[in-house]
Amino acid sequence: MSTDHDLQIPELHPIEDRDLDGVCRFLQANLNPKVSLEEWMRAYRHPWDPEKPNNGFMLRYQERIVGVFMAIYSRQTIRGHVEPFCNPNSWVVERDFRKYSNLLYRALLAQKAYHFFITTPNPVVAKIFSRSNFQYMPDQITVLPCVPLRWSSGRIIDNGRDFENFLDATSYQIFNDHRDIPWLHHVAAGSPEHYVYMIFKRVRLKRMNSIRILHVSNPDHFLDYRHLLAIHFFRRYFAITMQIDRRFLSQTPLVSLNRQDGQPKMYFSDHLGAADFGYIYSESTALDQ
Repeated sequence: MSTDHDLQIPELHPIEDRDLDGVCRFLQANLNPKVSLEEWMRAYRHPWDPEKPNNGFMLRYQERIVGVFMAIYSRQTIRGHVEPFCNPNSWVVERDFRKYSNLLYRALLAQKAYHFFITTPNPVVAKIFSRSNFQYMPDQITVLPCVPLRWSSGRIIDNGRDFENFLDATSYQIFNDHRDIPWLHHVAAGSPEHYVYMIFKRVRLKRMNSIRILHVSNPDHFLDYRHLLAIHFFRRYFAITMQIDRRFLSQTPLVSLNRQDGQPKMYFSDHLGAADFGYIYSESTALDQ
């Protein structure tokens, strides 16, 4: 015998820009109240893909939002080719409607044109995505000391006004796309002909100041200038260490430690590898959490 509860079948809708106010209020109330409504809204209004099809999908029951699965879309240049990316994030459904959660999941993954990556899935979500052939990214983080182990030449650029004449078009576009996010920092080291550009956050590791690198334009150039960067980070931010995902590096520096990242990260693509998926253009940069 069916009950009223059994008949509560929500409707699936794409999340358009005009829906973001209500959707972000739902996220603040049901997922993370520490993130302000303004921050939630801003996370999904970056113009990272002018042709984005939606901001994810939502479930509505009697005009009320009862579940969402958000998505951040972007166009990124990988080895000279512009590729479409989708970063699913912030999946939350009210308890009475959780049996319909897969409607959101299937709707997102039905968009076959995209490379998918998720940077903060909980273990339950990671298990669900693994059933759809998502691959786990390597979970090793390399920790480097912010001490000058040897002399290194080159310039440090950390003033946004100087980046235009220092970075190539791809790196400058990445800088422009992320420059207004207040918790992100930007630095370049080297020369216009041979440089590394980085996006990072200031964090704590073992109760000490540390630099968490979220994007590195050229891993080999990062290794070339790591001593110059170490001096800069120590002097500017009193940082003791800098951290970078091991998958971004072609080799592990001798003076370094590897630690395991407890946060799983996953991707799905027909031709890109784990090193092609970073933290830029995702919830890991769009939200401060």
